[in-house]
Amino acid sequence: YFWTGDHHRSRFHFDRALTLNPADIQIKGDYANWQRASGRPVDALATIDAALSLGPFVPDWFAAVRGQTLFDLERYQEAVEALESVPVHYSSGFLYLAAARAQLGNLIGASAVIARVKSVKPDLSLRNVAQVLHYARSEARDHLIESLSKAGLTD
Repeated sequence: YFWTGDHHRSRFHFDRALTLNPADIQIKGDYANWQRASGRPVDALATIDAALSLGPFVPDWFAAVRGQTLFDLERYQEAVEALESVPVHYSSGFLYLAAARAQLGNLIGASAVIARVKSVKPDLSLRNVAQVLHYARSEARDHLIESLSKAGLTD
């Protein structure tokens, strides 16, 4: 449900999953991502930071969720620091890295990241990104799209 944008149904299932297995770190990471996309980035940051504090062997994609959340909170420098450690195959994390760099005025660094993502996904465009975003609030989606445009991504 989360990946289709049904935030209400997603919450029910996340709550149930967390009740059934409160120690599952993967569920916590996914839940933080849901919180972020559902318009609760402050809660998402607290959730992902708590999950990251559980030990050194957390999944790589947690850094992407943390960085994306920091971007949504407009804490761009912290977002860049979190997202620079994300492996390249997490292209969504790299898109937020480009967007955060663009917001900081580092347009050369932002366009370099866009070029790197396009080397893996050559058909990447603003239109593609807009189609897969499942933000509950259009302002958050628009902020990312505008930032990616600033970074050099085109339709």
